This record gives sequence, C-alpha cells and structure tokens, in this order.
Amino acid sequence: MKKTLLLIITIATIISCSNESSNVEQSLYGTWNLINKQGGMATINEDYSEGEVKWSFNKFNSNLTVVNKDENRRFKLVSGTYSYSLDNDGSTQILYLDDDVYNRLVVVSLNERLVISDDQIHGFSAEFKK
Repeated sequence: MKKTLLLIITIATIISCSNESSNVEQSLYGTWNLINKQGGMATINEDYSEGEVKWSFNKFNSNLTVVNKDENRRFKLVSGTYSYSLDNDGSTQILYLDDDVYNRLVVVSLNERLVISDDQIHGFSAEFKK
C-alpha cells in the first residue's frame, strides 16, 4: 500500500511539474497578428492591421511560420519558416530562432497578448494579438 501511494505521489509530482513548465509554450502556440511595433533609434511607433503580419507557432514541429503582406512593414523576420525554442532561465524567457544565439527575442509578456523585445537591435519591441 505504501509503495502504491508513493508511486501515485511521484507520478502526480512529475505531471504537475511538466504542466507548469509547458504553460508558457502552450499559450505561445497558434497564430499571432502583429498590432504594434515600436522603438529603435528613430523611436518608431507603428500600428498594424490584423493579418498584415502573422506569426504562427506550431507545437508539433517547433516551427514558426511568418507571413508578411508587405516585407517593408515587418518585425525582424522576412516571410518564411523558422525553427524556434523557448528557454526560461527563471526570470527571463528567451525565444531563440533557428538555434542561433544572435537571433533571439525576449518574451516580455505572454497572456492574451504576446509582447516581445529585440534587445540586440536598438530596442525594438512588438505586440501581437491572437
């Protein structure tokens, strides 16, 4: 009986820890529409129409598909498919693209809106909505 109880507690602990760490990725999955881009040396503040720039995170193959209706009004990435990974160091969530340490974005907020910051190129940030 003690072994069974210990086994149940162990399994429950593993499942709860797995769910907690994957909550961020679960909410990242799906299609996000860019609604605003701001920052840079020229202090840009641009609003976007729904569907003008879309980022779709696929949970099955860890691919990000980017669709820009106008390549001149994009955020960081040209249209295409990129691999991604999400790293959480406890206080900051980093989104790596194509396994490149220099091609990274800081996830500032991830709730009903996704706010990311490109901390390597003049401090641009972008806000997306599902």
